[in-house]
Amino acid sequence: MKPETTMTIITVLALLIMGIVLVVAVLYPNGFGAQHQNAIYVSAQGFAYGAPQQAVAYLTINGSGATAEIATANVSLTLAKFNASVKKYVNGNMSMVKTVSYSLYLPHNSTDYVATEGIQVNIPNIQNASSFIGNMSTLSNLYISQVSAQLSNQQIKNLTSAAIADALQNATAQARSVSRFAGNKTIMLANVTINSYRIYPYYNYASASSGKYGNPSPEFFSGTMQVAESVSAVFSYK
Repeated sequence: MKPETTMTIITVLALLIMGIVLVVAVLYPNGFGAQHQNAIYVSAQGFAYGAPQQAVAYLTINGSGATAEIATANVSLTLAKFNASVKKYVNGNMSMVKTVSYSLYLPHNSTDYVATEGIQVNIPNIQNASSFIGNMSTLSNLYISQVSAQLSNQQIKNLTSAAIADALQNATAQARSVSRFAGNKTIMLANVTINSYRIYPYYNYASASSGKYGNPSPEFFSGTMQVAESVSAVFSYK
C-alpha cells in the first residue's frame, strides 16, 4: 500500500473518531454513568434591574514643596480639611474612607517635590452624591476623578435572586419547547448549576476639579444597573 493511501486512511479515521467524540460530548455531557434517562439539557440567562442606592468616589490630593517633607506636609493639610468635610457624607464612619495610593517624587526639570494621595470614599446614600461633588470641589489641591453609582450588598442579594429566578423561568420555557418534540411530555427540574454572575452598570458619572472649576454644583444621575445570571439546567421528562 502506498504511503499516500495510508495517510489518507489515517486522516479519515481520525476525522471519524473526532466526530464520534463530539457527538458523545453533546449527547452525554456528564458522561455515560451520570447521564439521566429522558433528560433535557438547557442553558439560559436571567436578568434583574435596580436603581443603585450607594455611590463610590475616587479623589486625588496633591501637595508640592521645596523638600519632600514640605510636600508631604501640604498633602496632610489638605487631607485634614477633607476629613473634616467628608464625615457627614459617610455618616461619621471614617472606615468608608481609605487611601488607595500614595506617591512622592521629584519631577524631571523641577526643583519642587510632589506628593500625591489617592482616596476612595464609599457614600452610603446616593442622594448625597451631588452635594458631595460640589463641596469637595471647594477644597484646593483636591481633585475628583470619578463618582460612580453602586448597588448595596442587600440590593445585590435581592437582584441576584431575581435574576436566578428569571434564568430558571427561561430555562423551563426552553425545556418545554424541546419536550414538544417528545410528545408534550411532563418535565421536571432535576438539577441546576449557576455558571456565572455579573453586574453591568448603566450609569452616568460626574467629575469635577477644584483647581479648574471652582465651586460647581453638578447633578448626579445614578441610572440603573443590571444583574445577569447564567445557569445550566437538567430536566427529566416522562
